[in-house]
Amino acid sequence: MAKITVWLFIESADLTSEEISARIGLPPDASWKIGDSRGKTGKVYETNSWSLESETEVNENPFAVGESVRACLDGVLRRIGDHADRFKGTACGQTAGLYIGICADGAPALGLKADEISAISSLGVDVEFDLML
Repeated sequence: MAKITVWLFIESADLTSEEISARIGLPPDASWKIGDSRGKTGKVYETNSWSLESETEVNENPFAVGESVRACLDGVLRRIGDHADRFKGTACGQTAGLYIGICADGAPALGLKADEISAISSLGVDVEFDLML
């Protein structure tokens, strides 16, 4: 099975996840605060974080993987859609981005539609693709 992960995030040393939520008008799917444990390493987070997330698993078919990437991306973009201006304003001066992670046995068939590219652009974030084969 291939695993798909899409995160839209803001990290901040100045704003808490609660403050980010209030400014954007949406609660996060995941968040952490400065000083929270990063797991077994004993390290702690140095920033606060707010994120919307979408994840799924799909059969190892390159076209199914590509379709699932777009479905996860579309889900996140739909949720932030009415809040895009507030997201962009809140993200300004912070660390923010869109992460698309794909863990699959083979290279997926990836493609983005013009409206998806436009929606991402309206958020003012960089996009990171992480492909693990």
